[in-house]
Amino acid sequence: MTLLALLLIILGFIHFSASTRASFKVFFGRGRPQTDLRNWLHIVGYLYLIAALLPCLAGWNFQMAIVVWLGLLHVGAVGVTLMLTYSPGLVRRLWLWGCLGRLGKPFLPKASN
Repeated sequence: MTLLALLLIILGFIHFSASTRASFKVFFGRGRPQTDLRNWLHIVGYLYLIAALLPCLAGWNFQMAIVVWLGLLHVGAVGVTLMLTYSPGLVRRLWLWGCLGRLGKPFLPKASN
């Protein structure tokens, strides 16, 4: 349950990072996110973070689940930051593979290889 929650948190933070100018260039190679795309990425990021709370609630009682979830938020944020710094290609592949933010395809620019 903890690994599932951590994966969901990492995917949520990847969405948040994709809405910034520097990380947007990592994902798409150029440009900056438009307002519609940035809002879409934030909404999906928040949904991932909320969804990550569910496995925590399934594994622990309410008080402990909140503590574990908050701890995993910190671990996920540091993990995404380290991945963006040392392996941006891995973050791009994770985003292309598992992020529901791609459902907002009308907002997305064409990715350059």
